[in-house]
Amino acid sequence: MVQIITPRLRLIALDLRHLRLLRQDRTCLLQALQLVNEDLILGQEMAEEMEKSLDFWLLNVESHPKTYAWYTRWEIILTAENRNIGSIGFNGFPDKQGDIMVGYAIDERYQNRGFATESLKALIDWASTEETLKTISAETYMDNHASNRVLKKNQFTVSLENDQTILWVKSISA
Repeated sequence: MVQIITPRLRLIALDLRHLRLLRQDRTCLLQALQLVNEDLILGQEMAEEMEKSLDFWLLNVESHPKTYAWYTRWEIILTAENRNIGSIGFNGFPDKQGDIMVGYAIDERYQNRGFATESLKALIDWASTEETLKTISAETYMDNHASNRVLKKNQFTVSLENDQTILWVKSISA
C-alpha cells in the first residue's frame, strides 16, 4: 500500500482491491482500511464526478499495476480521528510532455481548515520525485474561492480563464 504521511493527515493510494471494495460499497472500503464508518458530505456535482471517475480508476489501476498510484484515488485520512475526510489524485502518469492534472475534494464539514492545502502539497512532493514530471494542472470554477486559495497556496498560477473556469498550472523543477 502506497501512503504519504503529513503532520495531520495520512494519504492512502487505493489499489485494485480497495477500488473494488469501493465499487461494492463504501462501508466495505472503510472497514478494510479500519477507518471510522461515515459517509463523506460532498456537493451533488462533486459526488457525481467521483462516481463517474470510479470506472477510470478501476480500468487504469488494473492496467498499470506498478504505477497505479498515479491513476487512482488517494483517500485523505484525518489521523487524529482516523476518519476519511476527502480524496485527491492525478489523471495518470505524466504524459510525453511531462504534464498531469490533479483533482481533490474535502468533506464539507472539514473545509477551510487547510486539509486540502496540506494534502495537495504532500501529493506534489511525492510526485516531484518522478523526473519526467514537468507541470501539474488543475481546473476550478471561477466562484470556487476555497479551491482557488488551495492552488495559490501551493504556488499554482492562472494559465487560462473564461467566464466559468480557471486553468491553473504549477511548474515542477527538477
